[in-house]
Amino acid sequence: MHPYDHTQPPMDHPPFAAEDITHGLIQLGRIAEAVRTEIDLVGMRLTWLVISESFIFSAFAVAIANYEASHTLAAVLRYMLWTMPLVGMLLAGCVYASILAAHSAGQRLIAQRERLMERLPAHLHISFISSRSREYWWGNLPPRIIPPLLFVLWLGALLCFLLFAS
Repeated sequence: MHPYDHTQPPMDHPPFAAEDITHGLIQLGRIAEAVRTEIDLVGMRLTWLVISESFIFSAFAVAIANYEASHTLAAVLRYMLWTMPLVGMLLAGCVYASILAAHSAGQRLIAQRERLMERLPAHLHISFISSRSREYWWGNLPPRIIPPLLFVLWLGALLCFLLFAS
């Protein structure tokens, strides 16, 4: 429930006393910084994943293009061709788990922010994007889709290699 959604019953938190408003604003600033940190971490993790996966995909494509069963290094290439997808899947899975953890932490922080905002006098209210809003979920679509998509792509590459390699 968003605190400014008037179709929902109000939350039951006492307003700040006049002498505590400054403390409430400081806490809001701290929470805003923590939310920003979680968002930045998600962006950094996703950027790191896409860059590292692009290197692995490139190496995989080169290894596939150069693979010949009669080549003197065929065993090494075969090893690389089944380990690169496994590494890619492991990276995608780990990054996805860390992104989900950051989103969970962010949602808790946003809920705290909304509870604090509700306690401020009305003239100090700021309209934030709620963690339950459509904008929040659409904005976080890439981090929720890219890692599982990369995992599935690597799984397909591994299965194709195992099925069609001679």
